[in-house]
Amino acid sequence: MNAFDWVKVHHPLPQLGEQDIAFQTTDLFRRFNIYTITKDGRLVLPAYRYDGDEEVYYGSINMLYHGRLRFFGLVGCNGAFVCFDAFFWEGKLKEIQENNPAVGSMLV
Repeated sequence: MNAFDWVKVHHPLPQLGEQDIAFQTTDLFRRFNIYTITKDGRLVLPAYRYDGDEEVYYGSINMLYHGRLRFFGLVGCNGAFVCFDAFFWEGKLKEIQENNPAVGSMLV
């Protein structure tokens, strides 16, 4: 089994718009963390602390990611495989592109 991280995307995706789906990526730290691409185009990681035995959310860490972030998963009732490339420049999302070169677009 390979390790990966999750990416929730609140920013609209090409041909899909806004979705409530968690995708997988192997482009980050591979520690099963759950990152979010926000509507305003930031990559963030929720921050927690422990108060005794209780996990308490206390904000998000802005990741200042730079480069390509590939994420993939299954969508729709037929479970179509999709892959996207998100391009970040100094922590800010510049573009998200569909990336299904071997099979063409599966979203049409």
